[in-house]
Amino acid sequence: EVARNRMLARRICPKCKTDYNLLFNPPIMKSICNKCGTRLERRKDDNYAAIEMRISEFYRHTSPVIDFFKSKGILHTINTNRTIEEIHRDVVELTKTLS
Repeated sequence: EVARNRMLARRICPKCKTDYNLLFNPPIMKSICNKCGTRLERRKDDNYAAIEMRISEFYRHTSPVIDFFKSKGILHTINTNRTIEEIHRDVVELTKTLS
């Protein structure tokens, strides 16, 4: 559900291609690009049906890879339901421990 909501909240500027997310990185003015003032759009593939297909494909193709790394004891997970800064900090710390 979190992934669905994040994808449905994505917006892009058709002119300068700046990405926004209404949940985590919203524009200053609703639906207007901060950089060039163009009205933001939803990506054409960010609709419920396309998102359901992408999630289904993710599980079909990615679950075996996850299971493989888990069986080897080398799967590392990071809670991504937090701020970008918190996630970044954890990724940096994890890479330090793997070096």
